[in-house]
Amino acid sequence: MGHLLHQLREEAASGRHAAARPRPIEKVAYVSDGGAPSPPKTGADRAAPSTGTVFIDKAQTTGFRGVPAEVWNLHISGYQVCEKWLKDRTLSKDDIAHYHKIVVALAETIRLMAEIDVVIEKHGGWPGAFSSSAALAKEDATAPAPVAAGKPKAPPADLGLHPEDELPLE
Repeated sequence: MGHLLHQLREEAASGRHAAARPRPIEKVAYVSDGGAPSPPKTGADRAAPSTGTVFIDKAQTTGFRGVPAEVWNLHISGYQVCEKWLKDRTLSKDDIAHYHKIVVALAETIRLMAEIDVVIEKHGGWPGAFSSSAALAKEDATAPAPVAAGKPKAPPADLGLHPEDELPLE
């Protein structure tokens, strides 16, 4: 994530923002760097990584710059995380630093989810990648245990994950 807008940076650095007057959130709005009020959510336009500013005032003069559109659009349990966290809040100096951490954590989460998706596809896709692993684990558990240095190999631990427990993805 980039930086806070100039006004928030100066206030936080001087201590005026956090100690003297916490900043209430008036209105949360995302504006992409291209000036669009909302980043594209689907289609070819989404392929190119873009960033924007999360404004926290009606005049759109104060906010957070450099927030990736992908992070802004991330929904968890039905909530748009970056927007939900800011709603009904008064920002202190610590809140500003915490919001930065949230955006960075969400960006890293998105990156890791993409890596996981690649590995799943490489191993047969969903849910096949997991079915193969379960079958191999069963084979390992039923096969005679090799002996190494007089100690038998322990069977793989049951993690409690079973294909029949999976919920359908929508």
